[in-house]
Amino acid sequence: MQDEPKARTDQQRGVSDQNRAGFGRFVDGWTTLRAWERDGAFYERMGLRPLFALVAALFGERLPLRIGDAGAEAADAIGTAQPTGSAQIQRPTHAPDHAAEDLLRIYARSRYHEIVNLIALAVYAPLPIWLIALGLHIPALYVTVLLTPHALCIPLERYKRARADALLSARGITSRSLSLTDTWRPQLISLPPILRTRGAGRWFGPWPLESDRLYRRLGVRPFRAFVRALFGASATGGASETGRGFVRGRGDLAAFEAQTRVSEVTHVVGLLLHLPLLAVFVRIRSIPGILYVLFMLWVNLQCVLLQRWHRARIEARR
Repeated sequence: MQDEPKARTDQQRGVSDQNRAGFGRFVDGWTTLRAWERDGAFYERMGLRPLFALVAALFGERLPLRIGDAGAEAADAIGTAQPTGSAQIQRPTHAPDHAAEDLLRIYARSRYHEIVNLIALAVYAPLPIWLIALGLHIPALYVTVLLTPHALCIPLERYKRARADALLSARGITSRSLSLTDTWRPQLISLPPILRTRGAGRWFGPWPLESDRLYRRLGVRPFRAFVRALFGASATGGASETGRGFVRGRGDLAAFEAQTRVSEVTHVVGLLLHLPLLAVFVRIRSIPGILYVLFMLWVNLQCVLLQRWHRARIEARR
């Protein structure tokens, strides 16, 4: 997979492709940075960076350097790897290449994460209104609290993209294109200590019965195809890419396995947080409410199974 995506002159849009589907064009329009957002100054003046840093750290991520950090525009990373499968990038001779690829990756991934959280908000938003209409004010407040992380992640992803864009521009890099393979190539993250314990290792497995065949029979494959479709819609490297070949070696396998642990825990928590809502709708015998919560439980369960499937496949390759 070595498609050369078209170079970009518009720094605020990731990809321009006449063949992109309608949803892909919506993603392009929605994720475009507004003039007041560029360089992230607005979010920093609002004092949001410490909160953003805390949320990012929960997922083992590090924010791009802030405005005013010494040497931010000239020395934000290490290494000399050339981004592969991407548009040829013109850069000053002093620019650290690996930093450029990291920033392009942050820029591209932030589009996906923003859209996923936007979808979650759209799905959840009617629920507190419905609960209030039913006179269930405490459950409505509970759902509103559940919505808060999704609402916070949208400006977080826009801030990350704004800072990555500013740092890339400071290096004279005008293209924001990066192949799907490079965008989603696993990156080493800082796992919380509890996820590195022996007990956690036994939980994350894979367990003896877990295998590629098992998860295919459980129907996880269509859900993975849906996730890949979201990858493609939010891609900055061209709509024609398949996105295959994210994991290239043993180092990538280790990084990918760590990422699956964080993702699985996130969605296990999501499963547990929905159980009180299920109890509420069962108590009032609301069939639509029960079906709604069961659907949300199914989505989180599919996400958990997808991560466990990934680890079963990783174990098979070792």
